Amino acid sequence: MIIYIPDPCPGVNGKLVTLAHRDLSWNESQRHLLTDIGLSAARLHGFSIADYVKLIQKARAIHEWESVKIIVPDAFGDYAKTLKNFEKFAPLLRRFGELVFVAQELGEPPRGADIVAIPARRLTVRGVVIDCAREPETCGQYIARYVVMHSERRIHLLGPAARLLKYLASRGVLQYVESFDTASYRRAPDAESKKENGGAWMVKTKEQACKWFEKWLSASGTNLTV
Repeated sequence: MIIYIPDPCPGVNGKLVTLAHRDLSWNESQRHLLTDIGLSAARLHGFSIADYVKLIQKARAIHEWESVKIIVPDAFGDYAKTLKNFEKFAPLLRRFGELVFVAQELGEPPRGADIVAIPARRLTVRGVVIDCAREPETCGQYIARYVVMHSERRIHLLGPAARLLKYLASRGVLQYVESFDTASYRRAPDAESKKENGGAWMVKTKEQACKWFEKWLSASGTNLTV
């Protein structure tokens, strides 16, 4: 399993770079690169493809990555627009790495996609947005069904909540998942961690981020280790 995070934490094998998390520092253990525009840009349906290409080029240049995966810009909760985006941007982005299609609304991925990413933080089904942290079983049931139906495809989970991972692990679904990314551990997992962080919910240092990531991964109950 490849786990992509924005922080350079020891033992983690994936590096996540987005327009929101542009930090290019990395750890020797991080051998795989994943780039994305980020959820906020997708939800607003607005982003700069030129800025995204520049970010990809910078991220590719800092290290000899074993693999590079490029998430083609998607439109939050809009499968039709996401599909149009893929058709529009795939020819431009393919030269940078393997292409990841985000299956908004759990729609069918195009043949040209190397990897299929399932929204696992907020999932839109029949026009209803499901918060996967608050409703991990509901979200997980939809995702599990989709993963099994597309088990011949390479699957990535996009920003899953720890509780969702725990549910999917209990259902044996993670055996079909190649990778996932997360940055949600950068928010204090509990009141004690917040207190240790000077009363702030959001992490302040990379060292603290790595400690919180270990807590987050432990809370996922997946037996995944770094």
